[in-house]
This record gives sequence, C-alpha cells and structure tokens, in this order.
Amino acid sequence: MAYGAELHRDNRMSLDQLIALSDPDAHLTVGQDVWDLIKERRHYLTKHMAIEAIYGANTGVGSMKTYRPSPHQIGAFNDRLIRDHVAGFGRTLDRRVARLMMAVRIIELAQGGSGISPGAYQALVDAYNAGLTPVVPMQGSLGEGDITLLAHMAYALKGQGKMWRSSGRCINAARALKEAGLTKLRLEARDALALMGSNAYTAAVVIDVLDTWRQVRDAAIPVLALSWVAWRANPNSLKEKALSLVSSFVAQVGREVLAWIADTAPTPRDIQDPLSWRCAPHVMGALDRAAGELKAAVESLVQQPRDNPVILDDTDIVSNGNFDATDLSIRIDAVRNALARVVGQQAQRVTKLLNHHYSGLAPGLAHPYGDAGLGLLEFNVSALMTEVQWLSQGPLMQWGDVAEGVEDYGSLASVSALRLQQLIGLWKTMTATEWITAGHAIRTQNIGVVGPLGACYEYTVYSEGTSAVTPYDRVRRMEKVIATGAILFSEPNLNDREVLPRNFPGHAPRDGATAASLDMIKEHPSD
Repeated sequence: MAYGAELHRDNRMSLDQLIALSDPDAHLTVGQDVWDLIKERRHYLTKHMAIEAIYGANTGVGSMKTYRPSPHQIGAFNDRLIRDHVAGFGRTLDRRVARLMMAVRIIELAQGGSGISPGAYQALVDAYNAGLTPVVPMQGSLGEGDITLLAHMAYALKGQGKMWRSSGRCINAARALKEAGLTKLRLEARDALALMGSNAYTAAVVIDVLDTWRQVRDAAIPVLALSWVAWRANPNSLKEKALSLVSSFVAQVGREVLAWIADTAPTPRDIQDPLSWRCAPHVMGALDRAAGELKAAVESLVQQPRDNPVILDDTDIVSNGNFDATDLSIRIDAVRNALARVVGQQAQRVTKLLNHHYSGLAPGLAHPYGDAGLGLLEFNVSALMTEVQWLSQGPLMQWGDVAEGVEDYGSLASVSALRLQQLIGLWKTMTATEWITAGHAIRTQNIGVVGPLGACYEYTVYSEGTSAVTPYDRVRRMEKVIATGAILFSEPNLNDREVLPRNFPGHAPRDGATAASLDMIKEHPSD
C-alpha cells in the first residue's frame, strides 16, 4: 500500500516519513488549516503589493531587483523568470531524489511563508499525487537556495521539459500532465520565486544520503565484528565502562560489536591491537553523532518557512537571508570528514588481513596451490582511499560575485551533499571488500563462527558462488546484500527476528527500525 501523509500547520515529519515520500506512488493530503493559511497569506501579500515594492512579487530578482513589471506584465514576467532560470546541467537527478525535492517544497510551502497562490500550490500537489516527477539536472546550485534546479520543477509543471510517470517512463511534460488529467501551471505574481526559492534540492539529497547511510552503517557493524574475529582482536577494548568515558555514541558502537562477537570471539592474539581495531568504536561513534546532527538539521530545515521575502504574520513581510545553508553545510562536511576516517580504518583492516607480515596468514589469503587469493584487493583499496580523501576535503564555500555582486557568497551545501553521496557509495564498496576479506581470513584459520555472526559469515561463502568468480564479482555481490537492508543487520540479541533471509538475492524489506545512533542525538544532547 502506498504511503500517505496529511499536512497540517503544526505537524512535523521524521526522517522515515520524509524518505517514504520518495516512493512514486506516495501522496500528500493538504489539511484545511494549511489551505486557510495559504489563502490568508496570499491575501496579505496581494494587499501590500498595491502599496509597496515586494521582492520577487512586483520586482525583478537578483541583479534585476530594481525592475518593476506593470500589473498586466506580472504573468509573463513570472513565466520568463522560470524559463530564464532553467539552466541546470550535468547528469539527471535520480527520480527518487527529484520526487523528494517536490515533497520537501510542498511541506515547506505549507508553512505559509511564501505567499504562493493557491492555484500554483494546488498544481504542485496535484502533480506529486499523480505520481509525476520532473526531470532535473544535478548541478547548478551554490547552496544559497537551489533556484536553478527548482526552476526545472516549475518548468515541468508548466508543461515544458520532461517528467517521469509513476511507471518510470520519461515523457514530454505536457503529455504527462494531460494523461494525468491535469492542466498546465498558470503563474501569478510571486509564484515563480515561491516555487524556486528553497533549499529543497539540497535537503532531498541529504535525506536520500541519510537513508543510504543507515543501510551501509547497518552492515558495517557486523562486518567490523567479522574483522574482529578474523584478526582475533582483544574484546577488552569494547568494554562499555571504558568507552562510555568518551561518549554514549562510542559506547553504543562497542555494545553492538560486542553483542555480535559474544558467541564466537576466539582467544585474543595480543594484549593490544592496531588502532584500526582498537579505535573503531570511537571513529564510528563520531560518525554516528555527526549523522544524527545532520538528521536533526535537515528535519528542521524542511519544517521551517525560509522563503525570501517571508510573510511572518498579518503584519510583516521581511526580506532576509534565511535560505542560507551554512548550518546544514557544516554538518554535511562533518559527516564527510568522519566517514573518511571510518573508511580509512576499514582500509587498514583489509590491508593487514591480506598482508602476511601483519596477519601471519598466507599472503593475500591465497590457497595453497599458488593463486593470488584476494591480494589484488590491496590495489583497489589504495585507489579507493585516494578518491575518499579527495571527496572528503572541505569545508566548501563559494568566493566571488554572481549576479553583478548581489550573490557574493554561497555555502555550496548542495555540492558537499553530492560529495557525501559519492563517499557513501565508496563506503559501501569498502564494507563489501572488508566483508569478503574477513570471511576469507576466518575460513583459512578454521575459526568456528556461531550465533547471528554465523549468518553474516555465510554470506562470504555465498559471494564465492558455485563456480570461479573474480574479486570484482564477489565485491559486487556483497554490495547488493548491503543494499537490500537485510534483516541480517538487526540487533543480534533480539532472538525473535529472522537472522538470514535464505532466499537471497530476493529483496528483503527493512524491518522499519532505524539505526539507534541516529536518534541518540536527541536522547543525549549534552554528549
């Protein structure tokens, strides 16, 4: 059954609810209180347009802010404003993210800050509920409002450009609207800027990133546990009494890893292990905390009217810079930074398991008959880490003038979000690589793996298949396992849950439980 939500003036949506709105069949119902607010604010805007200049309503925008269209030119002016901003470039945005962008803007406009006409708002809601999604490029935003990319959305509502139907077919926007029984958007005063003036694109990318983050994070913990067993690392460094001295996030990671290895942990090889094992809870805990703060920031962004100008109430219209995304950008940068460290530790663990000098095992974990085993993965790991380091660099911001000096700063939150999206893709690859390496190392040592971790180990056997496969094939297979969000990665001590979906690679739905760490930021704000 398709997900549905009802919008009201005082409702707040969680990350899970926002993610669900990416579904092509999801729908939004606008409550009467929201319609009343939109009409009330529209009336107030119209009244004041007759007596004063209001940016983007009866004036131009950016470097054209001194332009004053006459009343009979307003419609054509808004049409041109949309058309002239359709200047995005690069690859096409994933349909899921483009749909999220639509949903985010619908939720933001429901806060009543824009003064959008009821007709324009209805057109946006109707297109979303019909399963239509605009085709939008990925680049063209400086992070200070995603105006260029949201212009592509408005352009499609006018019957220009292209749209995806809910079936996934991409067709001419005019045809898509006609087949859905919808009319083309007719713009009135302020509507163009109301549709475009938002960080909805950046927010949508971040929401999608956090969803993927949870999938990989759910896999990375049991994979770390496998590496712990493969290296025969000392579990003393996972004790909660010690880790809680740092933060609740670090202690949480330690608890999770300890739960996975509880039934299996072999005799430790040493009193003290390399930092990539010993400090793994600390680095993952830092990532968890940063991701939790990013989650809170994007949820807040979506629920607030950050329009420019913003109608605050029935007494004030204020030009502002509330669309600035620096707060969001800093938090994205923090996640990129922490994630690079997590992946770096994974790279060290893989390299040490493959290297005879460190592990005492066969070089590359090769078989006795002389093949290379998994040794060539060291080259892949090295290349991947080079890319990780580049993608994690920052912080990012724009210096220089755009629009004749009016736009002289940009947070580049959108660029940072896209880099984070790429980083998480590399994290998935590194997690898959560590998974097969740790599993292979366990097999060569004949370590018996029992309990929930045994199911995780079995997937490394699955990755080998029934015939000879390349390391590439094995990594790709494990990436697919991670992408399913399999129930395998639920908390291991919850014995009533199925541990391993035996019919893999059939898709196993997520069990709805979010990573505990994402919500801990609200429970432990002082950590």
